Parts: sequence; C-alpha cells; structure tokens
Amino acid sequence: MPTQTLRSCLLAATALVCLPTAIPTARADGPTAPQMQTSDAAVTLPTLPEVRVYGRTSTPNQVVLDPAVDNLFPATDAAEILQSVPGVSLGRMGGHGAEPFIRGQSQTRINIIDDGALIHGGCPNRMDPPTAYLSAGAIDSLIIDKVYASVANGPGGSGGTVRAERKAPVFESDKPYQGSVFGGLNANAWTRSAGGDVSAGSDWGYLRAEGNYDYAQNYRDGANRSVRSAYSAHGGRIELGLTPAADDLIRVSLQNERIDDALFAGAGMDSPYSETFVLRGSYAHDFDSGGPFRRVEVSAFGGIVDHVMDNYSLRTRTGTVMKVDSGSDTFGGNLALTGEASGFRFKVGSDVQVNRRDAARFMGARERVNDGDESLIQSYTWPGVSLSQTGLFAEVERTIVPGHDLIAGVRYDRVGFSADKADRVAIMPGQSANTLYQNYYGARADDRHENNLGGLLRYEVALTDTVTLFAGASRSVRTADATERAIAQNNATASSRWIGRPDIAPEKHHQLDIGAQATTADWSIGGTVYYDRVKDFILRDLARGQDRILLNDNATVYRNVGATLAGVEISGRLRLRKNWTIAAQAAYTYGENEDDNRPLAQIPPLELTSSVEHRTQVWMVGLRMRAALRQTRADVETGNNSGLDVGNTGGYAVFDLYSELLSLAPLSVTFGVTNLFGRTYATHLSRSNSFDPEVVQVNEPGRSFFLRAHANF
Repeated sequence: MPTQTLRSCLLAATALVCLPTAIPTARADGPTAPQMQTSDAAVTLPTLPEVRVYGRTSTPNQVVLDPAVDNLFPATDAAEILQSVPGVSLGRMGGHGAEPFIRGQSQTRINIIDDGALIHGGCPNRMDPPTAYLSAGAIDSLIIDKVYASVANGPGGSGGTVRAERKAPVFESDKPYQGSVFGGLNANAWTRSAGGDVSAGSDWGYLRAEGNYDYAQNYRDGANRSVRSAYSAHGGRIELGLTPAADDLIRVSLQNERIDDALFAGAGMDSPYSETFVLRGSYAHDFDSGGPFRRVEVSAFGGIVDHVMDNYSLRTRTGTVMKVDSGSDTFGGNLALTGEASGFRFKVGSDVQVNRRDAARFMGARERVNDGDESLIQSYTWPGVSLSQTGLFAEVERTIVPGHDLIAGVRYDRVGFSADKADRVAIMPGQSANTLYQNYYGARADDRHENNLGGLLRYEVALTDTVTLFAGASRSVRTADATERAIAQNNATASSRWIGRPDIAPEKHHQLDIGAQATTADWSIGGTVYYDRVKDFILRDLARGQDRILLNDNATVYRNVGATLAGVEISGRLRLRKNWTIAAQAAYTYGENEDDNRPLAQIPPLELTSSVEHRTQVWMVGLRMRAALRQTRADVETGNNSGLDVGNTGGYAVFDLYSELLSLAPLSVTFGVTNLFGRTYATHLSRSNSFDPEVVQVNEPGRSFFLRAHANF
C-alpha cells in the first residue's frame, strides 16, 4: 500500500476514534473481573490481562503522572512528558528546554515546583525554563493542575501549577534497600540516556541517591534537514531522611543539574554552559488523632543557576562577538498547618520567595569578551533585579451534604521590587537601564511594592460513584517577573532593543470553569469549559507610540491591556472487549487582546491526540496520532503585531507506533518509532528558525526509532 494511502487510512481511523471518546484516567494495576449473575453452578472466571491506563485524574482539572510508568516515549526533560496531558502544549527553541503552555499560558504564569522548590531559570531568552532542570528519571509523581487550583501553591499560577514530587521510600521488612535503573536510545539524534535511583534505610531513616545522563546530537526534521539541537546533560541528587519518631520526618537534599553545549536553532546564541545547585530542607509532623490539627510542614530551599550563552564558542565566527553571563538565585520557604474542626478541613500557612537575577551582555573582540572584560559590557540585561514575594493563605473544604463539597480559599501577597544596577552605565553605547526605561516609559526602576489579593471558590458534586460535576471561580494576581519589569537589552538598532517596564501593573485573572467527568472500570469521559477575563494582562509588544509608550521605533516593550482567554477540553477512554483500549483528547484555546482587537500571540490551535492499544499479559502494542489544526488566529497583522508569532501555522497529523514488553518484570522494555511517516512540521508555539532561511520555525524531529528499558530491584 502506498505511504500516502496508508497515512490517509490511519488518519481516518484515528479521527473516528476521537469522536466518541476522550482522556486517560485511573491506572488499574490488576485484573478486573467481569460482572456476572449468581448461580448455583460452579463458574470459573477467566483471567483477564492487566489493563494499565497511563496517567490518572484525582480531582477535576488535575492529572497525576508517574514518569517511570506513564512515559513510554523519549523525553529530554519533564516538559516533553507534560505534552501528553490535554490542554498542555510545548514551544521549541532547540533540542532541550522546551517551554510548556497550559491553556495558552506559559512562563511565570505557571508555577513549576520541584519538590517544594521554585527555581527560576538563568536565561533572559528562556533557553532554560524551570522544566529544563527537571530530570524525569527520579520523579515519583508529576502533578499538573490546569487551573488556579489552590491558594497554597504559591503566588501567581494563573495558568496552573506543575509539581514534581519525590517521596520518602518505603522498605520491606526483609529488604532494607530499593532502586531502579534506566537507559534509552533515540536513533534520530543518537540520543543516549541513562540513570539510576537507589535508596537504603531502616527505622531511623534513609539515604537516597539519584543520577542521570543524556547526550544528543542534532536531530533531523521530516525533510532530513539538520536542526541545531545537540546538548549534553548530567546531574544527580542525594537526600538524607531522618525519622526520630514515627510521626516525624526530616529531609535534607542537595541537587545538581548541568547542561553543556546546548545548540538552539531558534536563537541567535547557543549555551555552552548552564548549571543549577539546589539545597532543600523540610520537617513534617503528624499530630495524634482527636485534636483539630493533623499535620504541620516546614520547608526551606535555596537554588542558584549560572547560565552562559554566546554566538561564537559553538559555531564558526570571526570579528566582533557577543556573550551573556547571567545568574538567577532563588531562596524561599513554606509553613503550612492542616487540620479539621467543626466539619471544616483547613490548611493555613505562609510562604516566601526571593529571586535575584543578574545578567550582563559583552560585545567586542573574542579574547576580551571571553575573559569577561567589564569595559566591553554592552547592556546590563538584568540590572541586579530583586523580586520578593511573601504570602499568607487559608483554604477550607467542607462537605455540605454527602457528595457535595465546597472549597474556598484566600491569599494575600506582599511584593517588593528593586534593581540596584539600573544606574550603571554600559560602556557601549553609554546608557544605563534607567535611561532606557525613561526613554520608553517615562519611568525609573525605583523600589516598588505591591499588595495583591486573590482567592477561589469551587463546588464539586458526586452525582453517583462514577459521575462528578464541578464548577469554580477564582481571582489570581501575577506580578511581573524580572524580564517584564527590568530587562534592559540595548542595541544601536532600535528594533533589536528589549526593554522591561518597571511600573508595569500586575495581572489580575478572573476565571470561571465548569465541567464533568465520569469514570468506570471500562470507560471514562470528561470535559471542561473555561473562561478567563484578565485585567492588566502583561503584553510583550513592539513600540509604536501606543498609550504610555513614548517612542515609535519597533523596540520590544511591555504594556498592560485587557485580555480574554477561553477554551474547552474533552478527553476520555474506552475499553473494548478484554484486550483493546482506545483513548482520545482534544483541547482548544482562544486568546484575544481586547484593547487592540487582535489575537493574543502564542496561543495553540485546536490540538488532538488519539490512541489505540492492544494488550495481553505478555506485550502491548499501540498506535498514537498527534494532530493540530491550522492556526489562523495568529498575531501577525502588518504594522500591528507583537512580533512573537512567526505567522499562521499549518496543521499536521503525526503517527507514533510503540510497544512494551510486560512479561519481563521487574524489567520493562519499550520500543517503537515516532513520526512514523517522517512528517515535516512545526508547532505554532515554536520559535522562528534563526539558521535555515528555508525553514520558518524550528521543526519537530522527523522519523525516529527508540528503545527504552527500566528495571526495579
């Protein structure tokens, strides 16, 4: 059968699958017995094969993934695992450090929490979003909230929260140790990955150590063109846990992740070096039953990120060169008390987060730039920016009548901002950051403070054991980050300048969502409709003399506008007979700049995923379709656009064939081929390609064979 005909048949088949079904839910770890009537005759029940559905939904708008089990496909970091969740999309700049989007929101509109720590990347151009430092191999669970789900998840988080959790190991009585090892190969870029996780302990506590290694060459897209995407990454973590009493747990850990020689097709620079160190400490105590308090948790963390990017060390270049040295240091902590009184389940507490970012851009002769000669500082890109946020929160949940739960929460944040290098004059072209702010906004980077108030109200109704309805309303306030407030990237060419706004107002998101989900042993279906009216949306735009923009020179600037985000998600699964499962999901987001009557940039189109799996006790084989419609609501109107959207993006449908051997426990082996037909495509959220004049955006990888193995011991 010709390839085109086969592709068309598969597309039609999977499209039909999408119609009646939609999302993976709870994972059934054992055989399920069929329903049967009672009779006097002896009946021998057939043994059915294990049915394992990847990912589980524990509460509305939340998905929980176990990366060791749910991640069947190659992933360079945690972000690539997230894209299996409906409503989550990725933007690509290279082979590592993809940017996750949840319902059209990204960057600091999503809280990324790695085992209690919020670490901000060190690159002003986001070569290293927080997910870039999340090694998936040693994460016990990855929890995705696709809405402002809790006031206890830190400040902001209007688009949702991603939490990577590592749990204290539990040992068997005759086996005081446990561990796992994994490895993989991806043929397209010859990506090699390996790692391990080992722990040992007793009644006094435990010691846990993790390690990971990844190496990739440039991959090739569907047209067999090389895409700048190579990288090398390695890291590890060691954790000590102490249990001085049965109700107490003390944890201390040190983590290091490093990325070397990362190439980026979607940037004018590459990153020869990026590294983070994170120190964590926590204490948890469970109270005796009978009182109002159940648990108290105290935690603290500190993380430092060093990042270097340049346009010469990983490519051939002569003459004037450019380099940016940057750093991002984040410190914080959390105190939370949970309990129950008079039928109210409550959680109250406080959290603190302090982030300092420094970045300087050097330009000149290679030898002097490489040595960090301060006389060649062309811009104080992040001029010593400090952003502190101290929050107080309270959240209560009450069962009104059986099956009817009401959740309410309130949060207050005190925000402080300063930029202590804003008056330093860069030697070239002899301007300070404050000069740039004054020229474009008539403002200076003076010390500023904000008082932000948010909250939520949710109602969940269990109509039956299988059907749940839910609705929610919330107000969340997100303060501008260091880049939006204070980036000061100067250039002799005005259109190459990038200027933050110190007096930018925080975003106020007012969200509504309503939905339903139904789950049984053999099928599930769910859907959500959401609406978000944003006051003072922080828009990255081009200077054209708009209101409160003083210049008209196409520099990249920031301003507040009114905006609307809305969308729908549908997902589900259906088990056919005893060996077949079909699943599908669809997500659509609408974004509008209400002040300018134009689409918001970087909003994904309608995205679809569908899969068909056949499973026995010995093996599993599946076919997955990943598809998106053409995005025609792009922010590309001539003379009135932000410059973030490259253009309207074409639709695509890509097929993956995969299999897993299930009879080798405790060894799991998965293998297959992604982008089976070698389709050439790019997602709408990916960056423009800086190196190939024939390619508009950074294309996704072409056909690739992969092999992965994971073993527990």
